[in-house]
Amino acid sequence: MDFMQQTIADILDWLNVGEQQNLVNIIITILAAVGGFLLWFFGVLKWFFGLFKRGSGAGDTGGVSISVGHGVGGDVITGGTKAAGGAAAVGGNVGGNVTIGYTSEQHEAALQKRLDELRADLERAHAAERDLLLSQITEVERQKSDLEASFTAREQDLRELRLKLADVGEGIAGERIEAAQQALDEGDTSLADTIFAEVETMDRDAIDRAANAAFQRGRIAEDEVRWAGAAEHYGRAAGLDPSYDALFKAREFAWRAGDYTRAAGFGEDLIRVARREFGDESAELAVALNGHALTIAALGRYAEAEPLYRQALEIGAKTIGTAHPDCASGLSNLATLLKNMGRHAEAEPLYAQALEIFRAKLGPDHPDTKTVEANYAAFVAERDAAPPE
Repeated sequence: MDFMQQTIADILDWLNVGEQQNLVNIIITILAAVGGFLLWFFGVLKWFFGLFKRGSGAGDTGGVSISVGHGVGGDVITGGTKAAGGAAAVGGNVGGNVTIGYTSEQHEAALQKRLDELRADLERAHAAERDLLLSQITEVERQKSDLEASFTAREQDLRELRLKLADVGEGIAGERIEAAQQALDEGDTSLADTIFAEVETMDRDAIDRAANAAFQRGRIAEDEVRWAGAAEHYGRAAGLDPSYDALFKAREFAWRAGDYTRAAGFGEDLIRVARREFGDESAELAVALNGHALTIAALGRYAEAEPLYRQALEIGAKTIGTAHPDCASGLSNLATLLKNMGRHAEAEPLYAQALEIFRAKLGPDHPDTKTVEANYAAFVAERDAAPPE
């Protein structure tokens, strides 16, 4: 800049122009403005031709560029037509358009391939498998008969799968997601299915850890005799992982905490799990039925509770025997229910039988024996005070 100023000053001095410095500053300002404009102009030209070059290299896609990144939001383009204006975005986590190149011809071919596979399976299927295969064949034939509607539905599924792949989170390499998205453009869902299976496993592990943590917090609260806290933690564990053990604890401590409605829900789930995992004649089912009957009785639904108690006692007699303390607990519970229903004559022998078992198996000083003795004594007092039935 000093050289430029000196050069201009020499020229003006040679021309004998007055007030040279002011004129020098004016000329420098003009030259700087012109230079800035030229830099901006050539930058715009470079950007413009760069866009044109990228657009022309998109491949054979009907003139519409295809996003190859994951995490792409914005409009969705299918079949080579734009749903909204704008070029497709390239790269991950960028706003733009997602293109699906799947065609109706590919869809029809895929349906025919699936139909051929099912028919081949049908030829060598056992009798028990034929109904399922026939129903699947019927569905594929239905889709072929209304190709436009089934193609539209398939397009929508591919679009949603492509976008959902962007949300799988950490643990899956971006290159794999991009490859799966590109495969979806051709109607191939195998790579996406593999990725979702991996994510499902990872999330399952996380759920299992959270359920176990909640269950252990329930044990801590139980040990500290904080039943409301135990009910909360066991309930959360059962919600995350509705296993037999979690549901058993969730029902018990919701009942102990006085939340009978919630306990009833857990009890119903526990019965279903016990039937499925252990069978209709299992000791686990007997325990579940007895516990649910306790809850139902606490809600005042005595008529519903009675058959549950009786079914639990019937199963218990087959699995653990009639002299087991658990059967004695069931007898005592049923006796209390009958007493509350005013059926004292039926209740008394059940109390007596339960007390006999507890004394024989647990001893006269055991807390359960003491509890049944107290219940029996209260029953006798109430019976004696009541008018004859």
